Amino acid sequence: MLVFTVQKSVVSIKYNRYNFHFLHQYSLLRTFVAYMYTLRLIILFCVLPLWGLAQENATDILSKMAAVMKSHQSLSYNADLRIKYPDRQDTSFADGTVHMMRDERDTVWGGMVWAGEGKKYETYAFYDLNRRYVVQNTIHRVVIDKARKGDLGLSMAYTSLLTVPFLQTINTRSNPTEKATLQPETIISGKPCYVMEVTTFTGNSRVRNETWYINKADYFPLMIKKSETGGQSTVLSVTSYQFDKIGPDKFSPSQVPASYRVDNREREVPKNTQPPANRRR
Repeated sequence: MLVFTVQKSVVSIKYNRYNFHFLHQYSLLRTFVAYMYTLRLIILFCVLPLWGLAQENATDILSKMAAVMKSHQSLSYNADLRIKYPDRQDTSFADGTVHMMRDERDTVWGGMVWAGEGKKYETYAFYDLNRRYVVQNTIHRVVIDKARKGDLGLSMAYTSLLTVPFLQTINTRSNPTEKATLQPETIISGKPCYVMEVTTFTGNSRVRNETWYINKADYFPLMIKKSETGGQSTVLSVTSYQFDKIGPDKFSPSQVPASYRVDNREREVPKNTQPPANRRR
């Protein structure tokens, strides 16, 4: 036997020993809205903790940046510099170009390095895995010297051009003197970037604070701000970069014009190299 009954907002249907109850239009709408709201709360409470765990932390981002760098053999980039010295009121500006090529056997830089000051390269320096060459185009001279870790022979200002960690990437997992923390993201040159605060304890109560702006698309550091105990600060802004576009010839002593005067400051010449030939001393 089938029986229909309607009481307020409920429609009841009885068929033999079975009972069915339905909400009519307006009550059904209210119930649906309440249901969806409850479902959304359930999803938020269940998913948000998992989403938070999936977010990248500072160490993960630095590790991915290192992995990207190590996946390439060479890097070329142009950069602008902004430097503030503690004993000066004004800010110094500079720009230059850097080329690096990886060689895991090298213990000085981790590979070959070339850096030029300015757009016309009035002075440029390079390391060919054996020696350091500083080429001064304005006075037609090349200074040859022993390789020194972290010192390519450029002026103090232009040394900051070599900040991009292609050959030697920082790693907070293995270096207890470095601490990295993730900050709110920002936009650099139209590109969304991670923002990383890196603090390095260098000994003798000296602390170097750095802010890294890392491109979210490819993990390349587009900007690096550095400040040290004592007041000096430097901002490196990479304006363009490309990977794997150069070869060993970029670091060869043969690039120095034969007419340049040679100032050889080495105490001994490595056995596997010779000074540039046919140079006027």
